[in-house]
Amino acid sequence: MISSYILTFIFNFILLLNLASSQDDVYVEILEDKTLISQKYKNYCVIYNFWNGTMNIDEVNDPRISLVLHSTVNYIPYLENHINTWEGPISIAIVVPPPIDSFCENCTTYYSEKNLIIFKILHLFSKFNDISKISLHLFYINNKKNCPKIDKPSFDMSNQSKDEIDTLIKDAKNMDKYFDVYPINVARNLARKGMKTRLFLSSDVEQICNNGYESRMRKLAKKEIIDKKRNIVLVHRRFEMDENETIPKNKKELKALYDKKKAIVFHELIYKDGHSIPRLNEWFNIKEDFNQTTISQVLPYLRPGWEPQFVGGENVPFHDENFPYRIRSNTHLPHILCYRDFKFGIVNDLFTIHKGIQKEFKKHKSITKEVIRRAYFYGQKFNSKLRKKYPKNAKKCKPLVVFKG
Repeated sequence: MISSYILTFIFNFILLLNLASSQDDVYVEILEDKTLISQKYKNYCVIYNFWNGTMNIDEVNDPRISLVLHSTVNYIPYLENHINTWEGPISIAIVVPPPIDSFCENCTTYYSEKNLIIFKILHLFSKFNDISKISLHLFYINNKKNCPKIDKPSFDMSNQSKDEIDTLIKDAKNMDKYFDVYPINVARNLARKGMKTRLFLSSDVEQICNNGYESRMRKLAKKEIIDKKRNIVLVHRRFEMDENETIPKNKKELKALYDKKKAIVFHELIYKDGHSIPRLNEWFNIKEDFNQTTISQVLPYLRPGWEPQFVGGENVPFHDENFPYRIRSNTHLPHILCYRDFKFGIVNDLFTIHKGIQKEFKKHKSITKEVIRRAYFYGQKFNSKLRKKYPKNAKKCKPLVVFKG
């Protein structure tokens, strides 16, 4: 005869299973083709090619340039501009919440209803835009040894309009943890690892390239970076503009805005040393060539803190993930290039533009004194390591300044 204790245990166990099945946190085993497979990367799991770009690429005869981007899902609408202006492939990494923690290693987990909003935004964007050139990679924090399999989210949004994206983004912004400060250099590196080309432009999702950028730049990049195997990166100029103006498609339109003071060099009012490049007037006055670009001048590394944006090849190192969000997270990379004897080729005609002129530095609430302190001490370690590794260039490159705060 079965004891009453055993019967009670069985009853309670079945009751718990029934309760679990009524919640978002259900774990189910499903077929492989319905799952998202994650790969382990340090303390993260990466879902490569959530959108798998299908653009034909001939890396032998006509190597393309991948536009490498990082973002949170609330900036996804900016991708529409890149779809319309960037001619090559796009690789973008987005930080997302982790799925529900699974109790068993071989079970498949999935996202709660609250976090499905991320996937609804992505689904709607893909419904109303041509994403064939975009490879989208998702990543989330995971401190376990292995990454789980995740039930691929699916939902019927056939009756939703494009405007619903904005509504969902407003709701999603309540998830501050995933829209505030995120591991920016992890995102940059994952987007670069997920690209399908040798050449890349690591940029920001809000920066828009002028028309014909990729088709003109890739000819020069093939010659200078791939064929000649030079230690060189190809640098374009960066600008920001009045939000009420139309984005300039070429240098003539940019010059018209610049003359009216409706466009200025990027961050000129808050961080002039970061983006200033010599001979701007000369650059404006050279007649634009819409078929190709050329190098107007070859510069050494100008100064610590200079932040040129460039097209590079496989010889460019990945970003150092120890630098936190907005504290030398990008400026350290050209500093490394200086120590590695790279040259900076400033190209004619090509530029990026950012809507909105920033007139004062906005202190981010999540960049705490402790974050600044850690960044400062890591900056000292970073400088010391470079000096020891490349002693002959220590005087030329000088230390990267990281403020104590």
